[in-house]
Amino acid sequence: MVTTGAENRTSTAETTTSKENPFSFKTYLAQSIPKTAKLLTAKGAYQNAKQVYDALDVTWNEDEDIAIGVFTALPSKLQVAQVAQSFYTYYKKDILDYLKNGNKTIDFGTGGLSDAAYQRVIDNVTRKPKF
Repeated sequence: MVTTGAENRTSTAETTTSKENPFSFKTYLAQSIPKTAKLLTAKGAYQNAKQVYDALDVTWNEDEDIAIGVFTALPSKLQVAQVAQSFYTYYKKDILDYLKNGNKTIDFGTGGLSDAAYQRVIDNVTRKPKF
């Protein structure tokens, strides 16, 4: 089976534990970070994580634009990693899994971002500078 470029990027973003993947925040944040890099405060990282959580923590109508907007507004992969770490710390969930599935308690066939919106997040983060 041959995978498309989009499928390969998504798979890599979700499964690769590397210094290049901000969604694998433990490894990403463990690397040497330049002193000039702009970091989020703990409160700022939490506020972004909460926005993502709240946008998809609904029963009927999720707000994809808010969840996508959080990642669009972050200027670097470093800050994406900080938000992913804060999300995991506070909600005990992987942020990518949450983006895909939302906070399903009852499955109505919905939950999480659409495939196109999810891919927008992955592509957007992939294009960001490292620091």
